[in-house]
Amino acid sequence: MKITEGVVATLARDHQCLSQNGLHYPNDTIALLRFDRPTGQDCVTASVKNTIAASQVTAGRENLFPLHTVAASDRRSVSCGESGWGSAGFVAMRNHQEELLWIAFFDFSNPFDRVEEQGRLVIARSTFGAIWTFDHDAPTRVVVTRGEVGWPADQFWGDIAAH
Repeated sequence: MKITEGVVATLARDHQCLSQNGLHYPNDTIALLRFDRPTGQDCVTASVKNTIAASQVTAGRENLFPLHTVAASDRRSVSCGESGWGSAGFVAMRNHQEELLWIAFFDFSNPFDRVEEQGRLVIARSTFGAIWTFDHDAPTRVVVTRGEVGWPADQFWGDIAAH
């Protein structure tokens, strides 16, 4: 698949994204995350492992199906949903002109069925019941808290770029 300039934003307008775990930005960069689970805690935190260009992604595309959208502060909107695969989910923030600011895609999160804004935080709930918290303006600052059903298998925590 040939990647062209502006592919992340173009795909987002068409309700799609690249099949790559991480935070996708309209400047065609993708932040690959590492999740660490402190011993004895029911949450994991993310850090940026690496940043790659969208042109480096060799996987295909995902169709995105929004399940919930809310108005956020600064005339932004936040949506969440699922892809064509049962285990994948996304959270996306757009500006007042509906241009993509960022999209978080994870093929192991399960779909996200609720999203809300609390101050400068975007809080999304997966169908596992896990709570994924993103910083409005620094979305790579992710915290995942175990929900009533649980969360993805522990094998997914660590370097998720390989999944």
